[in-house]
Amino acid sequence: MGYRSNGYFIIPAQYSAELERRVADYLIAEKAKRVKDKAQADKDGKHYIYGSTDPWNPLSGFDDSITLMEDSAGLQYHKYEIEGWKWYRGSGFPEIVEKLLYEIEEDSQLAVFALQGEDWDDTTVFDSTGQIEMLLELEGNPWTGKTPQIFATINHEGTAENADNYQELVNKLNALAPTQKSEGSLFYQRPTENKSTISYTPEYNGMAINAPTRKQIWTDQSEMSFYWDTDDSDLYAKIIGILDEVENTPDFGEDAIAFVVRMNDDFEEYMINGVGHGDYDVYPLSGWDDTDLGLDELLAKLELKDVFPDMFGP
Repeated sequence: MGYRSNGYFIIPAQYSAELERRVADYLIAEKAKRVKDKAQADKDGKHYIYGSTDPWNPLSGFDDSITLMEDSAGLQYHKYEIEGWKWYRGSGFPEIVEKLLYEIEEDSQLAVFALQGEDWDDTTVFDSTGQIEMLLELEGNPWTGKTPQIFATINHEGTAENADNYQELVNKLNALAPTQKSEGSLFYQRPTENKSTISYTPEYNGMAINAPTRKQIWTDQSEMSFYWDTDDSDLYAKIIGILDEVENTPDFGEDAIAFVVRMNDDFEEYMINGVGHGDYDVYPLSGWDDTDLGLDELLAKLELKDVFPDMFGP
């Protein structure tokens, strides 16, 4: 299917007529090229790559409508929403839009383009006003998605004999003063000869009037997550040093896992035993915040024929 993107561009309403003119010129030139290419393909006995010599009109790709917007000064704008487009820069319609946006910017007017691809870091923003703020978030952190941040998870996934080793690593992570940490999930197992972490819990024999007897059980927080509201590189290195002990500590358990993610303008991940952020539904996201543009929607939608009468009129 190809690489697809979602987004929008916004231009002053009066520039839509110029966009329509440029698209009309493009369609004429593109058809002439295709007719020539088909004739050559037929002559050479080769397959013609297009289904038709009539090119697709890209203006028809906006769900038959365009949003009308207005700023505080009463100036009106058209917003073109892009959904699932193969938006290749420097080709056809994308090149037309890009050139028009730069010309609008040179006229000291608002011109906006925002596109989000399928990859977390594939976000493109063009804003003649400088009001759009890039957003980076880490989805899956139970406390916040905002950046900068460092997020780590550790889980020994082993037997109770490893509880002391695990608790030692947890204590070291706690000593790094995390902004937030989870309570962890409890792990229970009957004790063995190894006198590791022991908790005593009352066990009633079924008669409330009798004093409770006690049994020994292993009590351990088998999984914990930690969050720091910083992307400090020294802190990140210390966390990696602690997590390395998961692999370097004898008998810690081959199923032990750990990972740490650092994210701000960039995304870094360190993992133990091949378990990464994706296994825990932790994903980096990118986007934009355009609330400061100061534009309000006047009408839900305008029909294409009202915006491009020469191309979509009655």
